Amino acid sequence: MPNPPDEVSKEVLGLFAAINRRYLQDCEAAATPHNLTPLQAKALLAIEDPVPMRRIAERLHAEPSNVTAIIDRLESSGLVERSPDPADRRV
Repeated sequence: MPNPPDEVSKEVLGLFAAINRRYLQDCEAAATPHNLTPLQAKALLAIEDPVPMRRIAERLHAEPSNVTAIIDRLESSGLVERSPDPADRRV
């Protein structure tokens, strides 16, 4: 059985958890007035023209199939536009 974490490790872990909670709250507070989920807002920040869906997935640390659904919702809201890249159909 591994050694139990020492007090400093517990404190650092607790602080990390608090920072993460605050970050998520701030993301939600910024996204909500625009009728976006935090993940949709993060996806908008990850987009640069043009960008392959797989690159957005990498930036979000998400599965490409999940990103496709997020981008579908953003596109239906008129916030992004998809167009095929003649050189690469996956872009």
